[in-house]
Amino acid sequence: MRFVFSYTLVLVILLSLNSCYKDENVDGQFSDEFYLRHEGADLPVWVRGNANAETFIFFVHGGPFDTAIEMDVWKYLEPLYQDYAMVFFDQRGGGYAHGERAVNLTEEQFVEDVEVVVQLIKDKYPQAANLFLMGHSWGGYLGTSFLKTGDNQLGFKGWIELAGAHNFQLNWLASRDFCINYALAKIASGSETGKWEGLLQRVQETPEITNYDELIAINSAAFEVAQDLNSGKSEFEEPSSSYILSSPAGIGFSQKNNRLMEELLVNGNLNPDMPSIVLPSLLIYGGEDPIVPIASGQNGYDFLGTPEEDKYLVVLENSGHSVWEYEIDEFFDAVTTFINQYE
Repeated sequence: MRFVFSYTLVLVILLSLNSCYKDENVDGQFSDEFYLRHEGADLPVWVRGNANAETFIFFVHGGPFDTAIEMDVWKYLEPLYQDYAMVFFDQRGGGYAHGERAVNLTEEQFVEDVEVVVQLIKDKYPQAANLFLMGHSWGGYLGTSFLKTGDNQLGFKGWIELAGAHNFQLNWLASRDFCINYALAKIASGSETGKWEGLLQRVQETPEITNYDELIAINSAAFEVAQDLNSGKSEFEEPSSSYILSSPAGIGFSQKNNRLMEELLVNGNLNPDMPSIVLPSLLIYGGEDPIVPIASGQNGYDFLGTPEEDKYLVVLENSGHSVWEYEIDEFFDAVTTFINQYE
């Protein structure tokens, strides 16, 4: 999450496939790229990984308006390519999506977009026998909303949530508490007391989140804490400034659309419907994540209807919001063990 988610359906998908398409198979690896036009948006889709795989993982990016392709560009999930096929796509309104960028920015439309991408992949790749859904941050909220809608979960073998929120009010307050505790600890240590006293004051002046501006006050403080707490710990190289400047999503141009989703981002709460989700579920959260703290992971675990023996909450104590960047071996071990168990 970054702030500063029938027959007729099949016919629509097949008619909407953009001619901008590339399909390559190099050394047994996918390199497929195409656009899907749906309800005023052109959604870019990338398929990467093992071209012979029967297990496909659909990645739902965060933001809400970030991009999924940067996951591939920076090779964050590359270890999964050896055995599985990864499906990345950019959601409407952000990233590399085109069309009417600020149209239909509703929870229902975002869910429908995931549905049409999933159906397209099923039609195009009949070998995809085992489907897993993976969502990060806002993508955790959207993925959960997708799974609780209709019979969507029936087409999947498992749900992998990475630092995702399900109840935004709970998450913002947990993020606020994290920031307060971190600032107090820094002040007590005598480290940059002026900076942390200023952040503490801003956060304490926002005791509740009732609108977008109050949300931003908490979220921006959380990003400041994350920058201080996680700096230098990632095992991945930072993107170059030239790449960031050339990316339509890299410096958050699309984040202006966040305000159009104010009610959802401030008050969205999936808890009442989550008991209907009974899919095997793996929830991975970072112990050093002030943006979507562990409390949101525990919330997800508690409300999912998945039987206890089929749901797992994994806390990577030394990891930040991008949980794949820090304790890499532990992260991929958790993901592949889960997939191998349920595919």
